[in-house]
Amino acid sequence: MELSVIFQQTKSLFIPIAVLWGLFSIMNLFHFKISLFWRIFVLLIFMIFIILYYPFLQEEFSSWKNNFFYKPLEVLESLIFLFQFVDVFFYLFWCYSLIKIFFSANERQSEFTLRYLVLFTLLYWIFNFLLQKKMLSIPYREYYQLLLKLLNQ
Repeated sequence: MELSVIFQQTKSLFIPIAVLWGLFSIMNLFHFKISLFWRIFVLLIFMIFIILYYPFLQEEFSSWKNNFFYKPLEVLESLIFLFQFVDVFFYLFWCYSLIKIFFSANERQSEFTLRYLVLFTLLYWIFNFLLQKKMLSIPYREYYQLLLKLLNQ
C-alpha cells in the first residue's frame, strides 16, 4: 500500500500513534463492561492498520532509533500539518477515543462511542475502497488532490 501525501508529510507520527493505539486496544480487552464483540473488533482494526502500514512503521521505527532527540520536534511539526486535513480524522480520533473509553466510568457511553466509531470507520473504508473502484487505480496523491478539490467547491 502506498502512503498518501498527508501520511508522507506526517510519517513521524506513525510510531507514537501506533504505540498508543495498540496499548489502549489491548487495555480495552480488559474493560469487561464493554461487550466482547466490540473489544475484539477494536483489536482487529488495529491489526489491519499494522498490516497495511507495516513497511512504513518499520522504516519509521529505524528512523526513531537513529534520530531519537530530533523526532519530538518532527512529531510537533507533523501535528501542526495534520490539522489542515479532515480525511485523517479517524487516524487520530481512534487513539483519542480508545483512551477516553478505557478511562470512562460510564460503560454505556463507552460502548456507544465504540460502536459508532467502528461503524463510521467501516463505512468510510467501504466508501473509499469498494464503492469507488476507480479510486483504487488512481495513485493516492491524485486521490487526495481530487478530494481537496471536491472539498473546496
